[in-house]
Amino acid sequence: MVEKDWSILDSEIPESELTPYLRPANYDLMVQVARDLSADFDFVRVDLYNVGGQVYFGELTCTPHRGYGAIRNVKRQRMRDEMWHLDAGNPRLYRPPGSPQLMGSLEHSAQR
Repeated sequence: MVEKDWSILDSEIPESELTPYLRPANYDLMVQVARDLSADFDFVRVDLYNVGGQVYFGELTCTPHRGYGAIRNVKRQRMRDEMWHLDAGNPRLYRPPGSPQLMGSLEHSAQR
């Protein structure tokens, strides 16, 4: 992982192996694609690949490490916490206790 200024954060991968892949020529396009794909999510990791100057989509990951992964580096944890702003007013994400389950009603209507 890198900072916005391209300085490398603590990594298990040696800097000499990471450096050749920093700031590809089509980086701005990759950022725009990632922003477009992630626009409707509170938090999502967008995996893109730069192969021969072309941008390829890999996957969207809403819960890295199945939601149980600990970030051991305090700076990286703080960075993620500062970037993630929950949309607490979104009724599709957060419902008061005792309210109907959306999935249950969908499953029921699908069985008819």
